[in-house]
Amino acid sequence: SAMTRDVPPAPVKLTAGHGEPRRVTLSWESNAAPDDEIKGFYLYRGETGQEKRVRIAELSADKRSYRDAEEPLKDAASYSYMIVAYNAGGAVSPQSAGATAVTKAVPKTPQGVTAASGEPRRVTVRWQKNPEPDIAEYIIFRQHGDADFKQLKRTQETLLVDTELKDGATYQYRVQALHRDGLESGQS
Repeated sequence: SAMTRDVPPAPVKLTAGHGEPRRVTLSWESNAAPDDEIKGFYLYRGETGQEKRVRIAELSADKRSYRDAEEPLKDAASYSYMIVAYNAGGAVSPQSAGATAVTKAVPKTPQGVTAASGEPRRVTVRWQKNPEPDIAEYIIFRQHGDADFKQLKRTQETLLVDTELKDGATYQYRVQALHRDGLESGQS
């Protein structure tokens, strides 16, 4: 009698980093013995709540981490992952335990934006500080007349004094928040 080689063991301790901007960093451990001859891993991703997962990467046997940033991933989205090992004979392991992660949300749109009217050749624009602790700066946009909004200035403050303006002219302002990692809010 003879016995064929068993399928390789499933990778273990699959973890997925939460709160990353438009990406998820994954890590795992191999549970294989040297005679399992692991050739690599197949990594699968799906949106949480959906059963279907698609293969997103084929990785060599020496890899134990992967950064998923394809497409790029959506903001504030939940993703589920699973990984399998395959050996030199092409046999595929059972699925690992799943791991889920939620990507970082864009900042909230700045609130309470006001522009003081009646000041001589200037407008003072104020807004409330965003609740997110990692706001790098605010981007202020200005519109004059029928022109499009154009970026005016970037600041870490919640106040801007726009000077050297025309007397009797109408200006409109919008404010946008920017995370340290580059995610932008909508414009107020």
